[in-house]
Amino acid sequence: MFNTTKFMKDDLVHRTEIVKVPELKEWFDSIEAPEWTVRGLSHKEISLAEEQANKTNDITKIIQAIAGNGEEKTKAIKKLIGIDDGVPKETAKRMGHLVFGSIDPKIELDTVVKLATHHPVVFANLTNTILKLTGLGSDVVGKHKPSGKDKM
Repeated sequence: MFNTTKFMKDDLVHRTEIVKVPELKEWFDSIEAPEWTVRGLSHKEISLAEEQANKTNDITKIIQAIAGNGEEKTKAIKKLIGIDDGVPKETAKRMGHLVFGSIDPKIELDTVVKLATHHPVVFANLTNTILKLTGLGSDVVGKHKPSGKDKM
């Protein structure tokens, strides 16, 4: 039987994990074994990432409709507002996951875009870890410490 009283009383926190990122050593100040700490996401954060991925696709359609057959005009408008329709929806969604799920370093979307472009395996490993932690759900505060599993 589910103990709602205990559940409501317990202080819960998103699970975290430390991911080794030796491929990024060059961009970590004087750290021999660079690490990236990520956490699981809330449903709200998952939904916001999904909405952002959908908006990018919807905005592209609107721009194309406004620009008509003008391919150059469409490209110029997209560049102006920072949209590239070469980004698959799943990638755009995972970019949002990494923005929300990064604890250390804390990063913005422009950094995630460059990471996904130039270090796609590191990007995939980080977002896979975030999704794994999200699937496990939150944990009671103090019950587990971040794992230092040797991940790429």
